[in-house]
Amino acid sequence: LTYPHWRYGTLPLNGRTVNFFPSAAKGKSVVTLVDGRWGTRYTGWVVHEDRYVYGLAKWFEDHALPVGAYITLERTNNANEIIVDYRTRRAKREWARLATADLDHNALRFEMNKVQVACEYDEYLIVAEQDRESIDQLRRTLQSDDVSFNSIVEEIVLELIKLNPQGTVHAKSIYSAVNMIRRCPPGPIFYSLISNRKFRDVGNGFFALA
Repeated sequence: LTYPHWRYGTLPLNGRTVNFFPSAAKGKSVVTLVDGRWGTRYTGWVVHEDRYVYGLAKWFEDHALPVGAYITLERTNNANEIIVDYRTRRAKREWARLATADLDHNALRFEMNKVQVACEYDEYLIVAEQDRESIDQLRRTLQSDDVSFNSIVEEIVLELIKLNPQGTVHAKSIYSAVNMIRRCPPGPIFYSLISNRKFRDVGNGFFALA
């Protein structure tokens, strides 16, 4: 579960999920999303052209799912009903990268903080936000000021590297953090990383200062 989908209550329609939902060339299809834990039913919409499913914000909130949570889908006998679930585990406070918008310097700052987690998740993707409205304002400012994508990636890498005593950061953590203020698929982010001479690939998905 990436930040943009977590934020707006959506799931992507990709190679792993598209076959669970009705298909069409364009328009929207209404589906029922059934909570695999409690059986609660939610109305969802499959937005075919933009390739996402909308209507999961309340479900994410009800189960306090974090960014990085693993979501599972299951078919039912009804083609328009899909069971949505997550991989549960004992609730525990876990370390996560907590983002704060520095509006004086138009930058995203990070610190490590503990958050309550009761599901299996990707430790590299998990991020949390300190103040949603400030992050939204930062996103709008960066867009209106036409700040370059490469500058955003570079600044976030420099921030995240500070959190690790080894001076490294995983590419998935960079992807997750960048998507808090600039929605983008992995490809351009990874290209920005490998083409920036300030950083070096140290293997296993990790980057460090050159």
